[in-house]
Amino acid sequence: MAGKTILLKGSNHFDEGTLEAAVSPGMAVELTPTGGLDEVQASQAEALKQGIPIVVLEDALQGKIVTAAYSSGDKVFTYQPVAGDHIQVLVKDGETIAVADKLVLEGGGSGLWLGITGSEAAYQVKALEAVSPSGANGLCSVAVL
Repeated sequence: MAGKTILLKGSNHFDEGTLEAAVSPGMAVELTPTGGLDEVQASQAEALKQGIPIVVLEDALQGKIVTAAYSSGDKVFTYQPVAGDHIQVLVKDGETIAVADKLVLEGGGSGLWLGITGSEAAYQVKALEAVSPSGANGLCSVAVL
């Protein structure tokens, strides 16, 4: 059950920046060398070492909802989650996530989240609901680990 906001329960670690790529709320982004924000470019293994990534929020100040994407060059609102927060993340199309499944960042420039395959040594979030996006990426409520 997707909520109306990306941040469901949190600690108020908000920020904003300028996008260097088109992204959607729930995707993970990182700071670039030029000071902008882009989808996480690191490999999955490297992204796991970096901890919980910055998550894109919806542009509520403009009346936008969680399904409204940002364009490159837009001012973006972000949230830095910490353990115990509840957020929504954008799960890659075709993934099947069950309640309590652990998810990891795909890495490699997508900014999307995947269910674990069993080989990951660390996890970033745990699903609070079951989702199976089909035909498009879908939001999933998670607890930050």
